[in-house]
Amino acid sequence: MITINDKEYDPAEMTAEQQHLIAQIANCKNKAQIASMDVQIAQVAENQFTAALITSVEGPEPSTVELDG
Repeated sequence: MITINDKEYDPAEMTAEQQHLIAQIANCKNKAQIASMDVQIAQVAENQFTAALITSVEGPEPSTVELDG
């Protein structure tokens, strides 16, 4: 069943064109989800490349050691 404007429809009872449109919508949703994941991957990669450049230019951050008392 597919819901359109709060009304349920059986895709088996739809025309070939309507079934094709349903398949196109599903394909678009899938591509949008993949694109979103690709953007997340690119953002993480960008952050890592930026961190690597900063470390390369400025050197690694000195580690801090806390001394008691």
